[in-house]
Amino acid sequence: MTKLIDDNIGKKFGRLTIVEKSQLRNKVRCLCDCGNEKDIKIWNITSGVTVSCGCYGNERRVAANSKNISGKRFGRLVAEDIVDRNANRGVLWRCKCDCGNTVNVFANSLMCGNTRSCGCLLKDATRNLPKNSENLIGRSFGRLSVISGPYYDEITRCRMWECMCACGNVITRSTGTLKSGHVLSCGCYNRDRVRECNTTHGMSNTPEYDRALARSRREREKRLDVAWSLEMECAIFEFFSECVLCESVEKLSVDHVYPISMGYGLEPGNATVLCMKCNSRKNRSDPNSLDERTRDILFSTAEQFRSQWMD
Repeated sequence: MTKLIDDNIGKKFGRLTIVEKSQLRNKVRCLCDCGNEKDIKIWNITSGVTVSCGCYGNERRVAANSKNISGKRFGRLVAEDIVDRNANRGVLWRCKCDCGNTVNVFANSLMCGNTRSCGCLLKDATRNLPKNSENLIGRSFGRLSVISGPYYDEITRCRMWECMCACGNVITRSTGTLKSGHVLSCGCYNRDRVRECNTTHGMSNTPEYDRALARSRREREKRLDVAWSLEMECAIFEFFSECVLCESVEKLSVDHVYPISMGYGLEPGNATVLCMKCNSRKNRSDPNSLDERTRDILFSTAEQFRSQWMD
């Protein structure tokens, strides 16, 4: 990742020019053509996912909302004149409803069909409901409790009910969907199930979990590092006076080439010297899964020390 960042410093992608490496992990400081500076992930820039600091999207949004819809009809509403321009939500239009009322509606809501009247359409549709329709207000379906309705939806031609979920969200669902049991929540039930299935103990990133990991590693080291001695420790530091990957001389330690988590202990042929940063970056990875340069260095330095120790 560091090589990718270094190779692209000074290059331009869309409206962004990479200035320098950011202090945040895997991010770079970018200068946008509009003058703003922003820290962005390097792969979002190189892959074309991000092309500006956000100004490009705002300009496209404003352009889309600048379309003249004066005199056009949307359901029962006819757009008359612009009332306001909102940078985030777009253009607000004053509209005349067929019932005589005047309402202000955003252009997006009109053009997407989300708003088709001043509210009279829903009232008229509710009036047309059968008198003997079943009343679901107060009933519960899974995590959903019906709080109001019914409302007739002209698109689906179904009776719709407003429901409060146990998590606090309010959603609208049809009579058939509620009574069939196909919908039991606003979606939070499925999210909770997924979270539960992917959670083993729920103690990750806690002091207790860190202590348990450290204790487990010490036990594995006692069992697997029996072939390693203090004499070997001194010899390998004399043979390698710096990190074999980055040539740093700070915070050096002896590291396993094949990790202890795979059942390999320290011994000549499976030991090398790394600094704290390279050790953390390698972590418990299988050396065969690392990039070619790192893999070759780890294997060659381990073999060099083995040959030196055997001689």
